[in-house]
Amino acid sequence: MKRVLSVLLAILSFPAFAGLIRHDTPDSLYTEFAANPLFSAVGLIQFETSAGADACSGTVIHKNWVLTAAHCVSDSSAMTFSLPTASGLQVYNADSWIAHENFSSVSVYGGWDLGLMHITSDIDVAPVALYSGSSELFKTVYSVGYGWTGTGYTGADTYDALRRAGTNSIDAIFSTEGNGQQILFADFDHPDDRSYNALSLGDRETDDFATTLEIMASYGDSGGGLFFEDNGKLYLAGVHSFVDDRDGDASWRYGDVFGSTRVSSFIDWISNKINPVVVPEPSALWLMLMGLIILGWQRATLKGN
Repeated sequence: MKRVLSVLLAILSFPAFAGLIRHDTPDSLYTEFAANPLFSAVGLIQFETSAGADACSGTVIHKNWVLTAAHCVSDSSAMTFSLPTASGLQVYNADSWIAHENFSSVSVYGGWDLGLMHITSDIDVAPVALYSGSSELFKTVYSVGYGWTGTGYTGADTYDALRRAGTNSIDAIFSTEGNGQQILFADFDHPDDRSYNALSLGDRETDDFATTLEIMASYGDSGGGLFFEDNGKLYLAGVHSFVDDRDGDASWRYGDVFGSTRVSSFIDWISNKINPVVVPEPSALWLMLMGLIILGWQRATLKGN
């Protein structure tokens, strides 16, 4: 954790003014944190469906592959992936995309909300490493995406297509399907009011209040990255999937919860899609030899009769 925390402390030492953020913290701290090269693999996804244009987020995990949410790719007819550069956005075209076979939009707690985009040209950014361990619970995570923003009081009220990054902690791991451990949950805590704490951790009082750059996923953050640091190395641990509106006010604020598909549950699926096992077609020589063998066997059978 020292690597990311050192960056965070450097940002917080200067006065400055995607996702829902603390009402008492300048937005510029979140956008500046997101601009760090540690999160340079997280980009903006734009796609077309029969209902119109929409946007999500995604993370580069291979020079030609972007990991995102299944609901961002399942109904798409065209997709692009963009990364910020000094002169604007570098746009990459996708030629194919895949949603997990078990994904269903009516079962968000199933834990299958994972998808992949294949990019036609090499993406000019270092891919992130995927976390395959099981130590995420109660740990600090870094949430990154291009979603709508607003505060814990206002809810999502602004869209500017900017990348934001913030912190939270994993409060629970659960899913109703699969291995029962396919979703990472984090709540959106208030800076000084414990009553907003949705997922209490008993005597773990440090989680009752917001982290320094507390953030929660919002519209457009779907598919974005949830990063986790283990033994000094940064990994992609989750993919933003959904928000649980705990108070039912149809607006995401303090006290609500977001869920991210757990990457470690899908290491094999991701690997098999990116590097499929191809059964080689028999060569012409092999086919000819097989033909001769069969022909010889037929002749021997006829002579024997």
